[in-house]
Amino acid sequence: MPKSIPHSSEEYYCTNCKKFLTLLDVNLSWKCPTCSKYTHIRIINADSTIDQSCERILASELRSDDIILLHRNDDFKDVFSVRQDGDNIFANIKGHGGLKMHKDDTILKLVGGWYH
Repeated sequence: MPKSIPHSSEEYYCTNCKKFLTLLDVNLSWKCPTCSKYTHIRIINADSTIDQSCERILASELRSDDIILLHRNDDFKDVFSVRQDGDNIFANIKGHGGLKMHKDDTILKLVGGWYH
């Protein structure tokens, strides 16, 4: 699976510093350059039925019970289980089945609604 690729509609906000950021500010680590906390990312799908806040995390940080977005125009999916085997992460995703990622790949994890 490729890394989670930024979309032109994304907005970035640090809830710790309470400020909006640009893609150039966050695209190396997806963390705020000031406080190093993960940046909230606004995700809106093509028909505007999803307006949520996510974090783009490393696959190695994925945990059971996380809720993720595999594709911008898809529904959020529950993560049933996660295991690591060397540099690979294997996740069992509801409605998707198995997913294999490199530990350094990124994935969108749901944080909640976008309220910034």
